Amino acid sequence: MRNCMSFHGRVNLFETQPRIAVEHNALYMPTHGADNSQGRAAGLYDVKGKLILEAARFRGPEPHSIGSPFSTWFDPKRAKNIWSEPAFYMGQFAKHYGHFLVDSLCRLWAYQKNESRKIKIIYHGTEMASEFFKIDYMRNILNAMGLAEVDFIKFDEPTLISKIIVPEPAFEELSYVYKEFATFFNSLGNIIAPADENTIVSDRPIYLTKINIKSGISHFVNEDEFANVLSNAGVEVISPELLSLEEQIKIFRTRSVITGLTGSAFHTSIFVPRRNYLCLNYHDTIWSNQLLFDRANENVGFHVCPDNDSPNSGTDANFGNNFHIENPKKLAEEFLRAIDDFQFWLTGTQYVSSYRNIPQLQLRGSPTGHQPQPESVHELSLDEIGKLTGTDKSSKAHGYLKFYDRFVREIRVSADKVLEIGVLNGQSLQMWGTYFTNATIVGLDINPETLKYSKGRLKVIMADQSRSADLEAVAEEHGPFDLIVDDGSHIWEHQMNSFTSLFESVKSGGFYIIEDLQVCFPEIVGYEHYRQGRDFSTVNFLEKLSNYVVRGCVPESEVDVRYGAIMPKLEFVAFHYGTVLLKKK
Repeated sequence: MRNCMSFHGRVNLFETQPRIAVEHNALYMPTHGADNSQGRAAGLYDVKGKLILEAARFRGPEPHSIGSPFSTWFDPKRAKNIWSEPAFYMGQFAKHYGHFLVDSLCRLWAYQKNESRKIKIIYHGTEMASEFFKIDYMRNILNAMGLAEVDFIKFDEPTLISKIIVPEPAFEELSYVYKEFATFFNSLGNIIAPADENTIVSDRPIYLTKINIKSGISHFVNEDEFANVLSNAGVEVISPELLSLEEQIKIFRTRSVITGLTGSAFHTSIFVPRRNYLCLNYHDTIWSNQLLFDRANENVGFHVCPDNDSPNSGTDANFGNNFHIENPKKLAEEFLRAIDDFQFWLTGTQYVSSYRNIPQLQLRGSPTGHQPQPESVHELSLDEIGKLTGTDKSSKAHGYLKFYDRFVREIRVSADKVLEIGVLNGQSLQMWGTYFTNATIVGLDINPETLKYSKGRLKVIMADQSRSADLEAVAEEHGPFDLIVDDGSHIWEHQMNSFTSLFESVKSGGFYIIEDLQVCFPEIVGYEHYRQGRDFSTVNFLEKLSNYVVRGCVPESEVDVRYGAIMPKLEFVAFHYGTVLLKKK
């Protein structure tokens, strides 16, 4: 199994609101009709017969118009049918689930903002609106907007519309998406399948299969063999098309790990903000529509595919592409390992732990979502991971992590033991566990409540950093360490005692970090608490130590047992706002 490394299309996100045009005396050309039997000029045109661009349907990656020429052969003056009431233009009604979301609903974000909500919605299509309301997911979405069949209208002959609101699409296939698109769908998700205080999030992985889809663009002919291996390993295999829309949205709301075969089932993520998923693709190239969903919705998606291009037997009566998995069992086992790694990255636990002996796949992120464009989940910067896990060490708060990353990246893969003093809410432990791909992360705390964060490679132990005996016992049992981070009590004496007690247990080439040194200065709230009557602060201690490093020795007149034991083994001391990083020779 390999990571998908390319995508087809563009991935442009716009934070501004899409344009809303208001056209007077617009010409509606029907999809079918006496004057247009072939639908050769279906669309919405101005009085000069030119296509109204906001009403056009474009597709990328090099945007081109679909279905509507830039001018109409029909003279607007010949139109016999007149619609004199204000109206709202929706565009095409498409029955396919994915196209309904991106083509039919891409303008309705503006209808929600329209003050005169009961104006008619004009659409293009061959069927009456009543046919669309017979389809469960269409009816549920439109009803969530307060819409009924009577709100929609189409014409079968050229029609002049006196005034029509024409919003720019918030989504254009393979091209761009507006943030407004996700905002609109998130609001619908809260209506169709609202979260409440009883909502339970399950860590059991789920796999969205296409086994029961009878026709479409692409599928794996033998996906059932692949899915059976996943099911036997404990992954819940689900056919989305057999569920209601509400049930599908609830999957994205209540599952921490969602996986599946690429397709519009993943588009459902747009109803719930900031989703995470692992997607199996047919080949190396991803179509950018899902990536656009990710950008707008702040999803984190990872895309993988078989090592070799999947054999394709071509088109038949039901599918445009009939791909084959060459070795379903092998691919399924590799996918289970990818699920396991993804699960740990998200939650700090492994679900399919029996597959940990399968060679590791370095999950590579889609070039979308609320992260930058990483080569791999393990190549996200420390700060990017910190922002994802929510730790206050990231640039959203203290801003320590970019500084650390310059140094600790050299041991990112080789590190096997990391110790952090102070666990709090476990976010920092999860960050270190994600960044150091092969390390056990030991968290030290005095609060028994933090023991719940012991999962997988994350281990929380009870110890008091103010007691040298506790620290020495931790070093004896769990060390030596590649990195030690003191984010504990911040009391001066505790910081200095921890450093002198634990520095010996740092490996050669390893690092020691002491955080939140702002507490050494009187203007900081709580200064007296951290000081506890002492005049010699942690910063004073470190300044003296750094002077000795620069000088190259500890003068005999200033011999202190603490400095004498540490200084010869210290390579450098690096200060940054609020923190210090020391490297051991």
